Amino acid sequence: MKFIVDLFRSHQRSLELFGQPFEHDQRGEIAADRVLPGQL
Repeated sequence: MKFIVDLFRSHQRSLELFGQPFEHDQRGEIAADRVLPGQL
C-alpha cells in the first residue's frame, strides 16, 4: 500500500495531469457517441 501512496504522491504536482486528455474535435465525437477515427 505504501508503494501506491508514494507513486501518486510523486506525481501530484505534475501539470500534465491537469491538461485535457482529448482535443476539442475528439470531445465532440465522444459526446456524439461516435468512435474516434485514427489513433488517439
